[in-house]
Amino acid sequence: MPHTKNDPTTGIHKITVTGELGSGKSAVSRLLTQRWKWPYHSGGDIYRQIAARRGVSAVELSSIAQTDPSVDEEIDDLIRSLGEESRSMIVDSRTAWHFIPGSFKLRLEVDAELAAHRVLKDDTRASESYDDYHAAAQALQIRYASEVARYTRAYGIDVTDDNNFDLIVDTTRATPEDAAQTIIRCAESLWAGRALPRRWIPTKAAYPLGTLERLSGEQFDHIRQAIQLRGYDPLWQVNVLRLGGKLYLVDGHRHLSAALLAGVAMVPCILIQPQRPLEINDPTVADMRERLSMASLKEWEDRHGFKFGVYPPFLT
Repeated sequence: MPHTKNDPTTGIHKITVTGELGSGKSAVSRLLTQRWKWPYHSGGDIYRQIAARRGVSAVELSSIAQTDPSVDEEIDDLIRSLGEESRSMIVDSRTAWHFIPGSFKLRLEVDAELAAHRVLKDDTRASESYDDYHAAAQALQIRYASEVARYTRAYGIDVTDDNNFDLIVDTTRATPEDAAQTIIRCAESLWAGRALPRRWIPTKAAYPLGTLERLSGEQFDHIRQAIQLRGYDPLWQVNVLRLGGKLYLVDGHRHLSAALLAGVAMVPCILIQPQRPLEINDPTVADMRERLSMASLKEWEDRHGFKFGVYPPFLT
Protein backbone atom coordinates (compact mmCIF):
# COMPACT_ATOMS: atom_id res chain seq x y z
CA MET A 1 0.00 0.00 0.00
CA PRO A 2 1.13 3.60 -0.50
CA HIS A 3 2.42 5.40 2.58
CA THR A 4 -0.44 7.16 4.33
CA LYS A 5 0.18 9.78 6.99
CA ASN A 6 -1.40 9.14 10.35
CA ASP A 7 -0.57 11.78 12.93
CA PRO A 8 -1.80 10.54 16.33
CA THR A 9 -0.89 13.90 17.88
CA THR A 10 -2.97 16.18 15.66
CA GLY A 11 -5.43 13.65 14.25
CA ILE A 12 -5.16 15.35 10.84
CA HIS A 13 -6.26 13.17 7.94
CA LYS A 14 -6.86 13.87 4.27
CA ILE A 15 -8.93 11.71 1.94
CA THR A 16 -8.35 12.04 -1.80
CA VAL A 17 -11.03 10.56 -4.04
CA THR A 18 -10.68 9.63 -7.69
CA GLY A 19 -12.44 7.09 -9.87
CA GLU A 20 -14.16 6.12 -13.04
CA LEU A 21 -16.86 8.32 -14.52
CA GLY A 22 -20.25 7.60 -12.97
CA SER A 23 -18.74 5.73 -10.02
CA GLY A 24 -20.42 8.02 -7.49
CA LYS A 25 -17.44 10.08 -6.33
CA SER A 26 -19.50 13.14 -5.39
CA ALA A 27 -22.26 11.20 -3.61
CA VAL A 28 -19.80 9.10 -1.62
CA SER A 29 -17.63 12.14 -0.79
CA ARG A 30 -20.63 13.99 0.61
CA LEU A 31 -21.44 11.04 2.89
CA LEU A 32 -17.83 10.92 4.12
CA THR A 33 -18.06 14.64 4.82
CA GLN A 34 -21.21 14.09 6.88
CA ARG A 35 -19.51 11.31 8.87
CA TRP A 36 -16.29 13.16 9.70
CA LYS A 37 -17.56 16.78 9.55
CA TRP A 38 -14.55 17.78 7.45
CA PRO A 39 -14.38 20.38 4.67
CA TYR A 40 -15.07 19.00 1.20
CA HIS A 41 -13.32 20.24 -1.95
CA SER A 42 -14.53 18.95 -5.32
CA GLY A 43 -12.82 19.26 -8.67
CA GLY A 44 -15.73 21.39 -9.86
CA ASP A 45 -15.40 23.74 -6.89
CA ILE A 46 -11.68 24.16 -7.55
CA TYR A 47 -12.34 24.86 -11.22
CA ARG A 48 -14.96 27.48 -10.41
CA GLN A 49 -12.64 29.10 -7.86
CA ILE A 50 -9.95 29.54 -10.49
CA ALA A 51 -12.47 30.85 -12.99
CA ALA A 52 -13.59 33.46 -10.46
CA ARG A 53 -9.99 34.52 -9.88
CA ARG A 54 -9.59 35.08 -13.61
CA GLY A 55 -12.93 36.81 -13.97
CA VAL A 56 -14.35 34.25 -16.44
CA SER A 57 -17.04 31.57 -16.32
CA ALA A 58 -16.25 27.87 -15.83
CA VAL A 59 -17.20 27.23 -19.48
CA GLU A 60 -14.86 29.99 -20.64
CA LEU A 61 -12.06 28.64 -18.46
CA SER A 62 -12.52 25.18 -20.02
CA SER A 63 -12.05 26.72 -23.45
CA ILE A 64 -8.95 28.62 -22.32
CA ALA A 65 -7.45 25.44 -20.83
CA GLN A 66 -7.40 23.78 -24.27
CA THR A 67 -4.47 25.97 -25.31
CA ASP A 68 -3.21 27.52 -22.08
CA PRO A 69 -1.29 25.07 -19.82
CA SER A 70 -1.27 27.62 -17.00
CA VAL A 71 -4.87 26.62 -16.17
CA ASP A 72 -3.89 23.06 -15.28
CA GLU A 73 -0.82 24.37 -13.47
CA GLU A 74 -3.01 26.66 -11.37
CA ILE A 75 -5.34 23.77 -10.54
CA ASP A 76 -2.38 21.60 -9.54
CA ASP A 77 -0.94 24.36 -7.34
CA LEU A 78 -4.28 24.85 -5.59
CA ILE A 79 -4.56 21.12 -4.85
CA ARG A 80 -0.99 21.08 -3.53
CA SER A 81 -1.84 23.98 -1.23
CA LEU A 82 -4.79 22.01 0.17
CA GLY A 83 -2.37 19.22 1.03
CA GLU A 84 -0.21 21.64 3.00
CA GLU A 85 -3.08 22.88 5.18
CA SER A 86 -3.04 21.71 8.80
CA ARG A 87 -6.58 20.38 8.86
CA SER A 88 -8.45 17.26 7.83
CA MET A 89 -10.41 17.36 4.57
CA ILE A 90 -11.83 15.40 1.65
CA VAL A 91 -10.65 16.29 -1.86
CA ASP A 92 -12.61 14.86 -4.80
CA SER A 93 -10.37 15.46 -7.80
CA ARG A 94 -8.90 13.24 -10.52
CA THR A 95 -5.24 13.81 -9.56
CA ALA A 96 -5.45 14.92 -5.92
CA TRP A 97 -4.01 11.56 -4.78
CA HIS A 98 -0.85 12.42 -6.73
CA PHE A 99 -0.49 16.00 -5.45
CA ILE A 100 -1.32 15.14 -1.82
CA PRO A 101 0.98 12.13 -1.36
CA GLY A 102 0.32 11.71 2.37
CA SER A 103 -3.43 11.36 1.92
CA PHE A 104 -5.62 8.28 2.24
CA LYS A 105 -5.99 7.51 -1.46
CA LEU A 106 -9.36 6.17 -2.57
CA ARG A 107 -10.35 5.00 -6.06
CA LEU A 108 -13.92 4.10 -7.05
CA GLU A 109 -14.76 1.72 -9.89
CA VAL A 110 -18.02 0.87 -11.63
CA ASP A 111 -19.38 -1.18 -14.50
CA ALA A 112 -19.65 1.11 -17.55
CA GLU A 113 -23.26 0.18 -18.32
CA LEU A 114 -24.38 0.88 -14.74
CA ALA A 115 -22.41 4.14 -14.83
CA ALA A 116 -24.26 5.10 -18.02
CA HIS A 117 -27.61 4.53 -16.33
CA ARG A 118 -26.54 6.76 -13.43
CA VAL A 119 -25.34 9.53 -15.72
CA LEU A 120 -28.56 9.50 -17.75
CA LYS A 121 -30.61 9.82 -14.55
CA ASP A 122 -28.44 12.62 -13.12
CA ASP A 123 -30.18 15.97 -13.71
CA THR A 124 -27.03 17.87 -12.70
CA ARG A 125 -25.22 16.67 -15.84
CA ALA A 126 -27.17 18.91 -18.20
CA SER A 127 -24.13 19.39 -20.44
CA GLU A 128 -23.90 15.63 -21.14
CA SER A 129 -26.44 14.37 -23.69
CA TYR A 130 -26.64 10.82 -25.06
CA ASP A 131 -29.18 8.98 -27.23
CA ASP A 132 -29.34 5.95 -24.90
CA TYR A 133 -27.34 4.21 -22.23
CA HIS A 134 -25.32 2.18 -24.79
CA ALA A 135 -24.08 5.43 -26.34
CA ALA A 136 -23.48 6.86 -22.87
CA ALA A 137 -21.47 3.79 -21.79
CA GLN A 138 -19.28 3.97 -24.88
CA ALA A 139 -18.74 7.71 -24.49
CA LEU A 140 -17.84 7.37 -20.79
CA GLN A 141 -15.30 4.63 -21.53
CA ILE A 142 -13.66 6.67 -24.31
CA ARG A 143 -13.55 9.79 -22.13
CA TYR A 144 -12.06 7.97 -19.15
CA ALA A 145 -9.41 6.26 -21.30
CA SER A 146 -8.53 9.69 -22.72
CA GLU A 147 -8.18 11.13 -19.22
CA VAL A 148 -5.97 8.25 -18.08
CA ALA A 149 -3.70 8.74 -21.09
CA ARG A 150 -3.57 12.52 -20.54
CA TYR A 151 -2.51 12.15 -16.91
CA THR A 152 0.18 9.67 -17.93
CA ARG A 153 1.56 12.11 -20.50
CA ALA A 154 1.33 15.15 -18.24
CA TYR A 155 2.44 13.69 -14.90
CA GLY A 156 3.85 10.22 -15.58
CA ILE A 157 1.20 8.64 -13.32
CA ASP A 158 -1.09 5.65 -13.81
CA VAL A 159 -4.58 6.14 -12.35
CA THR A 160 -5.37 2.47 -13.00
CA ASP A 161 -2.45 1.07 -10.96
CA ASP A 162 -3.81 -0.46 -7.75
CA ASN A 163 -0.48 0.12 -6.01
CA ASN A 164 -1.11 3.87 -6.02
CA PHE A 165 -4.12 3.57 -3.72
CA ASP A 166 -4.92 2.62 -0.14
CA LEU A 167 -8.45 1.49 -0.98
CA ILE A 168 -10.33 0.53 -4.15
CA VAL A 169 -14.10 0.17 -3.94
CA ASP A 170 -16.35 -1.02 -6.76
CA THR A 171 -19.73 0.72 -6.54
CA THR A 172 -21.58 -1.42 -9.11
CA ARG A 173 -25.04 -2.17 -7.62
CA ALA A 174 -23.95 -0.60 -4.32
CA THR A 175 -25.71 2.31 -2.70
CA PRO A 176 -23.57 5.35 -1.87
CA GLU A 177 -24.29 4.58 1.79
CA ASP A 178 -22.92 1.02 1.51
CA ALA A 179 -19.79 2.23 -0.27
CA ALA A 180 -19.26 5.03 2.26
CA GLN A 181 -19.63 2.66 5.24
CA THR A 182 -16.96 0.38 3.76
CA ILE A 183 -14.61 3.31 3.19
CA ILE A 184 -15.15 4.63 6.73
CA ARG A 185 -14.45 1.20 8.21
CA CYS A 186 -11.27 0.67 6.17
CA ALA A 187 -9.90 4.20 6.69
CA GLU A 188 -10.48 4.25 10.44
CA SER A 189 -9.00 0.76 10.80
CA LEU A 190 -5.89 1.83 8.87
CA TRP A 191 -5.47 4.97 10.97
CA ALA A 192 -5.70 2.78 14.07
CA GLY A 193 -2.91 0.58 12.71
CA ARG A 194 -5.07 -2.31 11.47
CA ALA A 195 -5.05 -2.48 7.70
CA LEU A 196 -8.02 -4.22 6.06
CA PRO A 197 -7.97 -5.62 2.49
CA ARG A 198 -7.41 -3.00 -0.20
CA ARG A 199 -10.13 -3.98 -2.67
CA TRP A 200 -13.89 -4.35 -1.95
CA ILE A 201 -16.85 -5.20 -4.17
CA PRO A 202 -20.64 -5.21 -3.69
CA THR A 203 -22.05 -8.66 -3.04
CA LYS A 204 -24.51 -8.16 -5.92
CA ALA A 205 -21.88 -7.19 -8.49
CA ALA A 206 -20.07 -10.42 -9.45
CA TYR A 207 -21.38 -12.98 -11.93
CA PRO A 208 -20.64 -16.50 -10.56
CA LEU A 209 -18.59 -18.78 -12.79
CA GLY A 210 -18.98 -22.54 -12.53
CA THR A 211 -21.37 -24.84 -10.73
CA LEU A 212 -23.50 -23.76 -7.78
CA GLU A 213 -23.72 -27.28 -6.35
CA ARG A 214 -21.44 -26.51 -3.37
CA LEU A 215 -23.79 -23.90 -1.89
CA SER A 216 -25.06 -26.25 0.78
CA GLY A 217 -23.76 -28.68 3.34
CA GLU A 218 -21.88 -28.45 6.64
CA GLN A 219 -19.13 -26.09 5.48
CA PHE A 220 -21.61 -23.66 3.96
CA ASP A 221 -23.75 -23.74 7.12
CA HIS A 222 -20.65 -23.02 9.23
CA ILE A 223 -19.88 -19.92 7.14
CA ARG A 224 -23.46 -18.66 7.45
CA GLN A 225 -23.47 -19.16 11.21
CA ALA A 226 -20.13 -17.36 11.57
CA ILE A 227 -21.44 -14.36 9.65
CA GLN A 228 -24.60 -14.25 11.76
CA LEU A 229 -22.57 -14.34 15.00
CA ARG A 230 -19.56 -12.15 14.16
CA GLY A 231 -20.23 -10.48 10.83
CA TYR A 232 -18.31 -11.08 7.62
CA ASP A 233 -14.63 -11.81 8.30
CA PRO A 234 -12.43 -9.49 6.13
CA LEU A 235 -9.97 -12.38 5.78
CA TRP A 236 -12.55 -14.10 3.55
CA GLN A 237 -11.51 -12.52 0.27
CA VAL A 238 -13.29 -13.85 -2.80
CA ASN A 239 -11.40 -14.13 -6.10
CA VAL A 240 -12.77 -12.15 -9.03
CA LEU A 241 -11.82 -11.36 -12.61
CA ARG A 242 -12.65 -7.99 -14.16
CA LEU A 243 -13.39 -8.07 -17.88
CA GLY A 244 -14.91 -5.17 -19.78
CA GLY A 245 -15.65 -3.47 -16.47
CA LYS A 246 -17.73 -6.44 -15.27
CA LEU A 247 -16.82 -8.67 -12.33
CA TYR A 248 -16.81 -12.47 -12.51
CA LEU A 249 -16.60 -14.63 -9.39
CA VAL A 250 -13.87 -17.24 -9.88
CA ASP A 251 -13.58 -18.59 -6.33
CA GLY A 252 -15.36 -17.95 -3.04
CA HIS A 253 -18.89 -18.89 -4.07
CA ARG A 254 -19.82 -20.19 -0.62
CA HIS A 255 -18.64 -17.03 1.13
CA LEU A 256 -20.30 -14.67 -1.33
CA SER A 257 -23.56 -16.64 -1.25
CA ALA A 258 -23.59 -16.71 2.56
CA ALA A 259 -22.87 -12.96 2.62
CA LEU A 260 -25.79 -12.27 0.29
CA LEU A 261 -28.16 -14.39 2.35
CA ALA A 262 -27.04 -12.55 5.50
CA GLY A 263 -27.66 -9.15 3.93
CA VAL A 264 -23.96 -8.17 3.77
CA ALA A 265 -23.51 -5.37 1.22
CA MET A 266 -19.75 -5.37 0.53
CA VAL A 267 -16.99 -7.99 0.74
CA PRO A 268 -13.22 -7.88 0.23
CA CYS A 269 -11.77 -9.49 -2.86
CA ILE A 270 -8.59 -10.40 -4.66
CA LEU A 271 -8.56 -9.26 -8.29
CA ILE A 272 -7.06 -11.84 -10.60
CA GLN A 273 -4.82 -10.00 -13.02
CA PRO A 274 -4.51 -11.62 -16.50
CA GLN A 275 -1.01 -11.56 -17.95
CA ARG A 276 -2.38 -9.74 -21.00
CA PRO A 277 -5.54 -7.76 -21.87
CA LEU A 278 -8.39 -10.18 -22.59
CA GLU A 279 -10.29 -9.97 -25.85
CA ILE A 280 -13.74 -11.44 -26.49
CA ASN A 281 -12.23 -14.33 -28.53
CA ASP A 282 -9.52 -15.11 -25.94
CA PRO A 283 -9.39 -18.74 -24.66
CA THR A 284 -9.97 -17.44 -21.12
CA VAL A 285 -13.18 -15.79 -22.26
CA ALA A 286 -14.18 -18.98 -24.07
CA ASP A 287 -13.70 -20.85 -20.79
CA MET A 288 -15.87 -18.26 -19.01
CA ARG A 289 -18.62 -18.88 -21.57
CA GLU A 290 -18.44 -22.59 -20.73
CA ARG A 291 -18.80 -21.85 -17.00
CA LEU A 292 -21.58 -19.26 -17.18
CA SER A 293 -25.09 -19.31 -18.58
CA MET A 294 -28.31 -17.36 -18.24
CA ALA A 295 -29.75 -20.41 -16.47
CA SER A 296 -27.02 -20.38 -13.82
CA LEU A 297 -27.39 -16.62 -13.35
CA LYS A 298 -31.15 -17.03 -12.95
CA GLU A 299 -30.54 -19.72 -10.31
CA TRP A 300 -28.13 -17.37 -8.46
CA GLU A 301 -30.66 -14.51 -8.63
CA ASP A 302 -33.52 -16.67 -7.36
CA ARG A 303 -31.39 -18.04 -4.54
CA HIS A 304 -30.42 -14.58 -3.31
CA GLY A 305 -33.52 -12.54 -4.17
CA PHE A 306 -32.17 -9.92 -6.57
CA LYS A 307 -31.74 -9.27 -10.30
CA PHE A 308 -28.47 -8.29 -11.99
CA GLY A 309 -30.41 -6.27 -14.55
CA VAL A 310 -27.36 -6.01 -16.82
CA TYR A 311 -25.71 -9.20 -18.05
CA PRO A 312 -22.43 -10.25 -19.70
CA PRO A 313 -22.45 -9.31 -23.39
CA PHE A 314 -21.54 -12.83 -24.52
CA LEU A 315 -24.80 -14.13 -22.97
CA THR A 316 -27.15 -11.59 -24.54
